[in-house]
Amino acid sequence: MEIESDSELVRQSKKGGINAFGKLCQRYERTAIAIALSILAEWHSAEDAVQSSMLIAFRKLHTLEDDAKFGSWLLTTVRRKAIEMKRQQLPVTSTDFAEKSTPLLVVENKDVSDWIDREFIHELVQNLSEADQLLIGLRYFDGHDFAAIAQILGRPVGSITKQLSRAIKTLEKKVHMEYKHESK
Repeated sequence: MEIESDSELVRQSKKGGINAFGKLCQRYERTAIAIALSILAEWHSAEDAVQSSMLIAFRKLHTLEDDAKFGSWLLTTVRRKAIEMKRQQLPVTSTDFAEKSTPLLVVENKDVSDWIDREFIHELVQNLSEADQLLIGLRYFDGHDFAAIAQILGRPVGSITKQLSRAIKTLEKKVHMEYKHESK
């Protein structure tokens, strides 16, 4: 099955193709949730940020100048929306915490250590360039193979693998630096 590029799906969406826009949203949903979750630290708020961002993207799609950059454009919108929502959150008081029925550190019924590990990785990924974040998201959060990513982004597979390899090496260095810092 041939995977349509972002550019093609954006062109279809700009002509009123709701299904094409739905495919774009599905393509980036997990990465968008990961970004929003790393900022908001709460699953439902992260989902709200992503849904809101996708509505904004749909309404402002006509302003996107380079159709091939949809992914990074959407993820930037998600990041901004999540930051805006974080700023609007009221501080949690001790009585608010006592009234909550579920602990703050449980995300989708996962245990706390798993959540902390994912948050650590999300935080590191967030410090990469937007292009590297997009590749890491498509590969590891959304599970696309190299050929699919190349088709989605309209770039050669070799370029994708080289850039992804560099991004992973950067992440490994950051993990190593963080580990050294923590062990002092």
